[in-house]
Amino acid sequence: MPSLATELSEQVESFEDIKRILEEISPVPVYYEDIQGEAKGYFSFVEQKIVIKESQLQTIKTMIHEIAHATLGHGSKEDKFDRSSREVQAESVAYWVAQMIGLDTSEYSFGYISGWSKDKEVSELKEHLELIKETAD
Repeated sequence: MPSLATELSEQVESFEDIKRILEEISPVPVYYEDIQGEAKGYFSFVEQKIVIKESQLQTIKTMIHEIAHATLGHGSKEDKFDRSSREVQAESVAYWVAQMIGLDTSEYSFGYISGWSKDKEVSELKEHLELIKETAD
């Protein structure tokens, strides 16, 4: 994980309600497990599941991030994006959606997006904006 990202440790008002809604809209089942290493969660295209390491704001943000991967079809045969593009897309969607529901994930999201986009050209990143907006909406 890019080192510029900072763990989100804040409590979230209506945490269980938001978590339940995200579970309901996810295109694949969501599971909560102890994940070894730095990852906060992951989407497995092969197993068609999302696995999350739980911790309120980080959990909500990570759920949105992994739901974005699943919604965007990352890992499928049709997926034309490289890993860094997929991570930028998913985290940008997570940041956007979190903002829409009144949660500030900038402390984590900005560093994460910066780390994954460091080798990208601005024009390349702009190409992702419409896809990010459509997915977040």
